[in-house]
Amino acid sequence: MRFCAGAVLLITSAYGFSPAIPHRWIKVPALQAASEISGSEADRLPNPPINWLPPLRLEPESEPSPGSTVYPLFPLGSVTYLPNSEHVLSIFEPRYRKMYNDILFSGGRSFAVCTVDGGGRFSEAASIFYLEELKEVSEQTKDQVKYVCQHRCTKRVKLKRVLNPAAWTKDTANYLKVEVEDILDDGTPPAAAAQAPTDEDLFAGAGAVTAPAATEAATEAAALAVGAYAEDMQTLCSDMDSVVELMTSFKEEPRFSPQVKGVFTPQDFAAVGADGDNKLWQLASLWQSFAQERMNHVERQGTADIQAVIMAHVTKNGTKSMKELAGRELTIPPALQKEVEAMTKRVREAMGEKLEATTVPYQQMLQEPSRGERVRVLRRVVLEEKLRLAAKQSLRNLFPTESKNSGGEDEGEDGSSGGGSDPSSSSAAAPDGSPEQE
Repeated sequence: MRFCAGAVLLITSAYGFSPAIPHRWIKVPALQAASEISGSEADRLPNPPINWLPPLRLEPESEPSPGSTVYPLFPLGSVTYLPNSEHVLSIFEPRYRKMYNDILFSGGRSFAVCTVDGGGRFSEAASIFYLEELKEVSEQTKDQVKYVCQHRCTKRVKLKRVLNPAAWTKDTANYLKVEVEDILDDGTPPAAAAQAPTDEDLFAGAGAVTAPAATEAATEAAALAVGAYAEDMQTLCSDMDSVVELMTSFKEEPRFSPQVKGVFTPQDFAAVGADGDNKLWQLASLWQSFAQERMNHVERQGTADIQAVIMAHVTKNGTKSMKELAGRELTIPPALQKEVEAMTKRVREAMGEKLEATTVPYQQMLQEPSRGERVRVLRRVVLEEKLRLAAKQSLRNLFPTESKNSGGEDEGEDGSSGGGSDPSSSSAAAPDGSPEQE
């Protein structure tokens, strides 16, 4: 292979590996429940299968059931979007341009977003995106992108059936429509849930609507439903603080900021009503962001390693400067091409494994109506990281000198050194909000 020396840092793209690859479209066989982790405590924590709709068939469009709720559906790949998070989408495909025009014209401003597995199935549990802001950017992008849109994820729904399945594979001029039903938190009394703000309230800036007093029996039932998991809530917060302490001591990247310790309390999660549920989703979003940053870290490290191998060849292990080589045509020998291809494959496989950690547990939480069971699913995520760090701590205690690198800090799980900036030092909020593509 021949290329110009000035393009050496872009050579990884020639092998199909690029930092710009949209992670939501990394192909994995199918999203499954997370693998078992050791320890009797972990064995009793839930690891339910993800519920999927049956594969779509080319059937005629059907009418919705009387009194049912129907939303447009925007499948967004292998990503799970959690309640109360905010997301930006860049809209360019014609059918979704039409969808946005329709939801603006109707005043609904909302649509459903679901996860898609490697076999093209839709997750049964989905999120509702509410359009908060839309910018027309056709002129600036020469019509390559029509809209840049800001959304808030307002609630969870269960997809009951797709009304026009042909729009997924055959009739690509139209967007999908689905019949749904709400997934309600069992810690919210029915009377309070019925008074939750509507999409129209959100658009008008009304915020939360003060609900009339729920019946005493309903409130008590909601409190009992949440209170049954008080021990799990206590352990989740304790394990979270332990993870933050261990991450701080190891200084590996990525890690949580020390300021996160103590932010979440059992009382937060036990609150009857939306406040308790929202706090739990806030912690879940923080962990999902951490998993995403861990995957990004693997990608950055893999890119750097591949570039280092190529640069070592190009510069003859540093004996030639890039200035000397500028403008010259260089050749990559077949053996090096194979090495780079093998490295690229390993990085892609590692990223595929990390991708499941950004999706599976959060899809499990999204489909679960019980707040207590959602606490237990998240406990499994936190405990898995705590066990990993505890094992690392044990090794450091056994081999205190060998576990230190030359800079005095522990190595990250992929062998990269810790230190530097803290990518996860933001508050316990939603994922990063960077522009997303369809």
